[in-house]
Amino acid sequence: CIASVQGTQFILQVITRLQQTNERESLQGWGKDLSKKHLLIAEGKTVRVGASILSHFRFSSSIFQQYLYKQMGDSERILLHGDVAAILEELYRGKEHEILYELARHYDLALMPEQAIHYLYMAGKEALFLGAYTEARLQLQRAAELLAELLDQDDIKKLEVDVWFYLSHAVRAIEGWNA
Repeated sequence: CIASVQGTQFILQVITRLQQTNERESLQGWGKDLSKKHLLIAEGKTVRVGASILSHFRFSSSIFQQYLYKQMGDSERILLHGDVAAILEELYRGKEHEILYELARHYDLALMPEQAIHYLYMAGKEALFLGAYTEARLQLQRAAELLAELLDQDDIKKLEVDVWFYLSHAVRAIEGWNA
């Protein structure tokens, strides 16, 4: 099930764009069959993001979501993560800051390091400024790992310096000046 690629919570409009299906028909099917009849998903909040109205759902059980996710092959999952990331970028255009972590995760799992690094860096900086030092460290460490794989490219040298700069701040905030 494509929804499982998004995680335990998912946005219906991402699925309808991936499957190129009608939103209204999909919403009726998801709402009636899977939500009310089978109790596999639950409808969440509906939000407006720019010109789009996004319908959020969640799997009733993370075990069910993981089961569906593992039914796909690696290649299919990798491609779908890239597609999901691109659709999320489109839906949240100009408001990407609201979903930095999701974009970073999907691009990372899609094996698209340049895009993943960008969003990991942004998410890490945001977490650092919010005082979420452990989260900042996780995001920035992953960005640094991916950057190490791309080290031969001159255009990423400045970004690498920036990532290590913010990562050092996160580590210092967690472990103190002796880190």
